[in-house]
Amino acid sequence: RQSNSNLMNKQEIEVKILEIDVAAVLARLETLGATKIFDDEIVAEFFRNQDGMKLRMRFMDHKTILTYKKRKLSEEVLHNEEIEVVVDDAIGLQQILLAAGFVHYGHSEKHRLSYQYQTIRFDLDTMVGIPTFVEVEGETIELVKAGVELLGYTLEQTSTLTERKLKEHYKLI
Repeated sequence: RQSNSNLMNKQEIEVKILEIDVAAVLARLETLGATKIFDDEIVAEFFRNQDGMKLRMRFMDHKTILTYKKRKLSEEVLHNEEIEVVVDDAIGLQQILLAAGFVHYGHSEKHRLSYQYQTIRFDLDTMVGIPTFVEVEGETIELVKAGVELLGYTLEQTSTLTERKLKEHYKLI
């Protein structure tokens, strides 16, 4: 018998605003009345197989979450279809992935401070070697654009770089 209680399917639509003025962004979120929903470290391990399928195993909030992302074409935003599952045995999962032909190709650590305003999520991420940036995520491109504007930016000032491309941009890999 299968239970879907740990399985999450969703569309991820987001942009990044790089090299933000952290104090100004936090002040703006406070003025809006946004609710702080997360403030902790996140560690992630990245795996891919020979067909190019990529999986992320993320450790956050005392949970291990396995994520499959499928990129959707969009020039304005980073748009992924995501399937996530919470797993109980991270070591066992990693052994299964490696046995199934996946190779470990990346590691990431960051501090994330997240706020929710209506249906828009703001994630301020701080990583070694990369100036703090904010991800603005919403259920539609229009909501993402509204979130960007609420922070005093325009969509033209945003980036759709993935975390790996961001590390390349800052010459960390």
